[in-house]
Amino acid sequence: MSDVGASLGQEELIQRYFLAVRDVQATRYAVCVATTLVVFDHIITLQREVDLIWRKRWSAIKGVFLWYRYFGLACLLFQLVALTTTSVNDRL
Repeated sequence: MSDVGASLGQEELIQRYFLAVRDVQATRYAVCVATTLVVFDHIITLQREVDLIWRKRWSAIKGVFLWYRYFGLACLLFQLVALTTTSVNDRL
């Protein structure tokens, strides 16, 4: 870290810091938008999903569909929580 500080001026370090903060904020917004769109899709298609998937017998295709549909939602929700939490520790 001292090599980076020695080779870069203070103004450039500050500029890089602000760019990093801006990029993190943009990532947070993108994850929030993606999660909102996926949740909205789940809500508007829930009735069709119940009719076409949940009321049918269990099969491999049904399992793959449910895994694909809800694992992606779980990943997005986890990412949203991880990126919007204010306390950073080893547990997260």
